Amino acid sequence: MKLFDLHCDTPLELFLKKEKLYKNSLHISLEKAEEFEKYIQCAAIWSDPRLTEDQCFQRFFEAAEFFKGELSRCGVTLIKTKRDLNDSTRRGAILAVEGARLLRGEPDGIASLYNEGVRILTLVWKGSDWAGGAWDTNGPLSPQGAECVEMCLDTGVIPDVSHGSPELISRVLDIAEKRGASPLATHSNSFSVNPHRRNLSDELFRRICHMGGLCGINLCPDHLCGGNASRDDILRHIEHYINLGGEENIALGCDYDGISEVPDGIEDISHLPRLYDAAVKRFGANSADRLFFENANKYMLNNLPD
Repeated sequence: MKLFDLHCDTPLELFLKKEKLYKNSLHISLEKAEEFEKYIQCAAIWSDPRLTEDQCFQRFFEAAEFFKGELSRCGVTLIKTKRDLNDSTRRGAILAVEGARLLRGEPDGIASLYNEGVRILTLVWKGSDWAGGAWDTNGPLSPQGAECVEMCLDTGVIPDVSHGSPELISRVLDIAEKRGASPLATHSNSFSVNPHRRNLSDELFRRICHMGGLCGINLCPDHLCGGNASRDDILRHIEHYINLGGEENIALGCDYDGISEVPDGIEDISHLPRLYDAAVKRFGANSADRLFFENANKYMLNNLPD
């Protein structure tokens, strides 16, 4: 089987713990991914709100350098363009940033991130900052945040609406629609299945689908069911999105190494074949293949820079 995962926090965890990409104590390692015929991982560096904006900015470059060194050492392609994605053989990574606060209120800084290889920017994480309001607020996208989205689209960085408030997400979709861009929610589950404020409403998910966008299912138990989670809880979110017409607009955005609890039986990336088998049984092999690889691969081929 093939895997294309839209979100993890492994780069920062590797950097902080000074562990190796091939073999480590984390949810994700290349050793744990050995079973996958092909594996592409969108890998985010988080803007920790306990740090100042300046500290987040500095730590991004340190963590990115460390992670890219590990990719090179392990022969993993850092994917920056459509051609890179097409040319990658077994293993590839797309660098992301989670939390635009590290830009210190300066959207022009997106060019610096782009030059370091970043191709996805999750705009907010929690609370409110200069870019706008996250899921636990009613805050909209700020004027600077709107400028940041425009700059992302101009530069070749995909703005990610996961973690955003409904107001922020709706405004980002408005901007993307005017620009003819396809939106991305790297790790957002369904509010109808589990009414956690981090999850997406049916209305917003339908808008993302209508615009040719993509939404990743995450494995955070709080977002899946509000408690101890199982494979069935993951499948319920997938099934709901499929029933809304999103079979070609969903992928996995597991959030490994960014969550403290995981679903029973899916404790790390090596256990995802169990979820794949369950998806095949529930939805069929073609749908499972789209969920695990094809939809994300197609989206990135359409939205990465040339």
